[in-house]
Amino acid sequence: MAGKNNIGVMDQRVTFQSEVTADDGQGGRTSSGWSNIASTPTMWAEVTLSDGTEGDQGEGRQANRYTIGIKIRNRSDVTEVMAVLWRGNRYNIRSITPFDARREFLMIKAEGGVPL
Repeated sequence: MAGKNNIGVMDQRVTFQSEVTADDGQGGRTSSGWSNIASTPTMWAEVTLSDGTEGDQGEGRQANRYTIGIKIRNRSDVTEVMAVLWRGNRYNIRSITPFDARREFLMIKAEGGVPL
């Protein structure tokens, strides 16, 4: 990331979403899509691109996987089971860690090119 705590480089808008599930009528749950989280879903972030990989997705299909790093101001309502939207693409959140000892910022690693 560019500056350790330079909020001037937080120039990208990201939106956090959670999966919406419904009763499947057979005692289980099924996904019915994604919706923005209730409390301030969109915020400023610093986004960095990481390396991508190509791999077999099964049944002879190839998948391109890639990760992005997202630095945001600290918040407690974002978890690893959510997704993040950036530039019209949805990414799976893989990890969330404090960016600094004061916990003013969070570093999120998110993966694209994989099923959500």
